[in-house]
Amino acid sequence: MNFKIEDSTKDKLPSEFEEMIKGIITRKQSTHSLESIRKDIFLTLIVFVMTENGFVPVFQKSVKDDSETKTDMDQMSEWRFNREKCEIDFILAGFRDIPVKLILCPLGMTALINVFISDVNSEVYSVCLSINQYVVSPDALIVPMIFQNLKQFSNIFKNKIVTPVKSSILTYCGYSSASLLGLPEELLFNIFLRLPINDIINVSQTCKKLALLLENHSFWHKLLLRDFKKELVDATDDWKQLYKKAYVAQQQSMPWSCQVGCRTGTLHDLMDFSDFVSCIDNPLWDIIL
Repeated sequence: MNFKIEDSTKDKLPSEFEEMIKGIITRKQSTHSLESIRKDIFLTLIVFVMTENGFVPVFQKSVKDDSETKTDMDQMSEWRFNREKCEIDFILAGFRDIPVKLILCPLGMTALINVFISDVNSEVYSVCLSINQYVVSPDALIVPMIFQNLKQFSNIFKNKIVTPVKSSILTYCGYSSASLLGLPEELLFNIFLRLPINDIINVSQTCKKLALLLENHSFWHKLLLRDFKKELVDATDDWKQLYKKAYVAQQQSMPWSCQVGCRTGTLHDLMDFSDFVSCIDNPLWDIIL
């Protein structure tokens, strides 16, 4: 069956993945505990999702064909989800000179997954997942019934690991990618300048890379001119702080302007004022301090 993990159900799995799981159960059922088998199955799930997204496991120092994305079952059996950690090296197909290291650390029945691309940047791509949430019945008679929530698992893993890692490699090598992170900085700034301030702050919370990008002083200068249309005489590098002061001053003045020609001092006005205060005190502002 030619489909991906995210399309799996309790009745069907990708055939290659199902064969891998059968092999693990056959080899380890008599010598390993149920929890140990559960963890090894989870590790296999992670590796398989990596391979179906174009990452090739590296079993030797030299890889003869980096276009091959199949995982050999005998080599797979060498990986164990032990008490300390499991390290697996990958390369993205077509980029054999850029090693990607995946480190899986067990925290009880939770797995902390860290991925590094040391030759590209110093960032760590991480996700923490509950093993029991996805490998629910390692002793099930039918292999597909071992798993649950595989679509959720695949989406989380791709969003947290696969997509940012791919984007970083492609950007480093001068290629564009289909993700937001893969766009050139100038284009990202043009997009952000078309967003309201609340959306810009929310975007900065999505990942470290975008948060760092939105530290750009020139961007906040343009944002200040866009929203408040002030030509500032004094040159400064702290445009973010000036923007915040201008924003707070604007919000504080708005309730009073509502008093002209309308319901002064009504409950409606008090509710408006409380809304503005909560906006000013919004912890999202901590992002741009």
